[in-house]
Amino acid sequence: MQKFYSEQLAEAIKLLYFQTDASQYPKALPLLEKAAAENEPDAFYVLARCYAWGDSGLPDSKENDQKALELSKRGAELGSCLAILGADRFGRLGAIKPHMKMTHEEAFAAAIRMAESGNPLAMYAVGLVYFWGDVKRLPAYCLSTPEANALESLKWFDRAAELGFVPAFRNGYLSRRKGENHVPKDLGAALTFVERVQDRCAIPSILCSNIGNDYDAFGQKDKMIYWYQRGVEAGENLCMNNLAYSYERGDGVKQDNNTAYKYYKMAFDAGYAPAAKSMERVKKPSFWESLFKH
Repeated sequence: MQKFYSEQLAEAIKLLYFQTDASQYPKALPLLEKAAAENEPDAFYVLARCYAWGDSGLPDSKENDQKALELSKRGAELGSCLAILGADRFGRLGAIKPHMKMTHEEAFAAAIRMAESGNPLAMYAVGLVYFWGDVKRLPAYCLSTPEANALESLKWFDRAAELGFVPAFRNGYLSRRKGENHVPKDLGAALTFVERVQDRCAIPSILCSNIGNDYDAFGQKDKMIYWYQRGVEAGENLCMNNLAYSYERGDGVKQDNNTAYKYYKMAFDAGYAPAAKSMERVKKPSFWESLFKH
């Protein structure tokens, strides 16, 4: 990101969007504030996202929404095309129009040029315009059908994810998995996307269970277990429960109630309450164990 921004803004963007440890997100705020104090235009866009969408862990509140609006106004005054697109995304384009140094259309054209130059933040912003249908307010750029706009959004999300931009991965994977916003629902395409970018982009651990389940749907048990284990290592209680269930059933692993109990207990201790009943179930001796005891 230092190709496009100052050292402090580039580092803030990396903390927010190129890694998945949420405890690191608040560290971006002072860096963003420093960049904003130096009137770096896109710092106001990223700060506005932090206040409007909680990107840095800030709570949702009317005060923060108002702060996001003021930041967007200042970004627009300084010529940030992304600040204009961001304000449109959270419904405040009209409020910042008196502060805009370019039209909405000009802002989108500028964002596309930024994206084409290799800026992943701009790629993501352009993808959002197509994904959420904001492009309908930009007739010169709106494609012939909602489906065509959806596919255009994937093009930009994919490019950003391939450069390590985590939110773009989420959009690219989940929209294919669920069939959101006119993106065709295609589990196979979702997994192909995962395989293409997993070595280039940090995968949010909260999605490991979904990815494991998706591989299970295709009978790819080794990959299912791999993603459950990856989630377990990251502390995801649902992955702990899923891995336990796999050991209980002997699904993709050798059947082992002791190991199943271990992972059910891990899941319960990590806050997954339903695992309690499963712990009791696997503690019960099998028919042959009961017969031996007698």
